[in-house]
Amino acid sequence: MRKRNREILLCLSDKDFEKLEQGRNAASMTRQEYLLDLVQKLPLIRCPKPDTAKYQDLFNKDGKRINEMAHHFNATGQIDIADYVSCMNTLHCHMSQLEEEITKERRCIDHEEGDEDNT
Repeated sequence: MRKRNREILLCLSDKDFEKLEQGRNAASMTRQEYLLDLVQKLPLIRCPKPDTAKYQDLFNKDGKRINEMAHHFNATGQIDIADYVSCMNTLHCHMSQLEEEITKERRCIDHEEGDEDNT
């Protein structure tokens, strides 16, 4: 039985494909050799997993509020500046919360990986 019996379909944009081909040509490798070399040499990176459902709900509500303001502006030509400022502050707050959660989780991951390196 072949050692490599898993097949992967990979879709790339023209720009991504050109970048892949440039790297492959520079390394004088086949596509398979080049991709396997990348897979084997890249360090594993654990990504933070924020509560995406919570933030999706918050950002959906923020987006609806922005769309309502845009609809009102397009219909009347007027905008309530206080409502606009409030909406932007809320959106900024939600984005800051998401960033804080990702940063906190990234620190936990870095700490755990540091502990693994010391054992």
